[in-house]
Amino acid sequence: MACQRLTGSLRPSFILEHLDMRSNHPPGRGRDRQDRKGTRNDRSAQSFDKSAKRAGGHKRPENRTRPEGHKRPEKFKRPEKPLKPGFQASHKSVPNKVYESPLRARPVAAKPVSVAPTPGPESAPLPDARPPGRPSGRGGHFTPTEVWLYGHHAVVAALANQERRVLRLLATPEAMEKLRADATVPQGVLTRATVVGRPEIDKAVGEHAVHQGVAMFTRPIDHHLEDVLAIAEARESCCVVMLDQVSDPHNVGAIIRSAAALDASAVITLDRRAAAETGALAKSASGALDRIAFVQITNLARTIAVLKEHNFWVVGLEADGEKTLSNIDLKGRIAFVLGTEGEGLRRLVRESCDLIARLPITAAAESLNVSNAAAVALYERRRQIDGG
Repeated sequence: MACQRLTGSLRPSFILEHLDMRSNHPPGRGRDRQDRKGTRNDRSAQSFDKSAKRAGGHKRPENRTRPEGHKRPEKFKRPEKPLKPGFQASHKSVPNKVYESPLRARPVAAKPVSVAPTPGPESAPLPDARPPGRPSGRGGHFTPTEVWLYGHHAVVAALANQERRVLRLLATPEAMEKLRADATVPQGVLTRATVVGRPEIDKAVGEHAVHQGVAMFTRPIDHHLEDVLAIAEARESCCVVMLDQVSDPHNVGAIIRSAAALDASAVITLDRRAAAETGALAKSASGALDRIAFVQITNLARTIAVLKEHNFWVVGLEADGEKTLSNIDLKGRIAFVLGTEGEGLRRLVRESCDLIARLPITAAAESLNVSNAAAVALYERRRQIDGG
């Protein structure tokens, strides 16, 4: 009934046309693509006959070049794409030109201008206050060598030492009066001193440093092992103290003070992993830093071998030593080797020693402080020399 109603409501001609279209073309967009494809095939058949090409009858036109003076119409030219900001243009268009956005210009790095600072009167260093430096042992780099020495005894000994170069000298009015009253201080050096308050000295050496109102900016004295050997050749009895990785500056300063008091010639330490010449070390040494040689070397075992070649008897101090220190003859050329309190001597350094000795201490303490052990060893040597 539905089919009869549908066919009854439509014209017969429309139904026939619709059936004819369904039989010749598929429904939808495929029909249009097929029509366009057939049109292209017809056009290509008119311009190029495949059968004629196989038979050799098709010939291309002889003149396929454009006539002279012919220019491609503007509408067929390919438009040029604008370049992004910062991209290099093609060599065909504009050579060596960089297109940049007109909205934001490329920043140009300003050349640094070296202007010498103008120091104030309180912080102005004296002439030649910056040395070229010395090698630090790591790839040939150079490190500055200036240090601040503070404390009355340390500064007085440094001023009396002719090998010291005074770069700056700061003192409070009270400390300046003490320096002028000391006969060992060259009075000509005091003319270069600057009288300041305690806050200025605290700023230079540190707030927690006990500077006693005086501080001196100087360079360390560069002692060498050859200096120690020269001293040993000029004396019948010579003693040196060698430190294996002792890094506390207060301990090293106390050892230097004991060495100077008990007639030792030098204190030898490493240039790495050890205390260097600083204000704290000089303050603990209480002036002894400028009275004996403080030598920094690279290899301790190699230095021990050099001392043995110059008739030094090398004695290492350890808690498990073979003999007590009092049972060893310490006259002549002696080198005491001390290590840190926890680790002691390293294996190679221990094997390089001629003898390992111990101090006669009770079981109440496992060991002594390294500065105390050095003082006891130096005293025992001095006792044997004075006792005969």
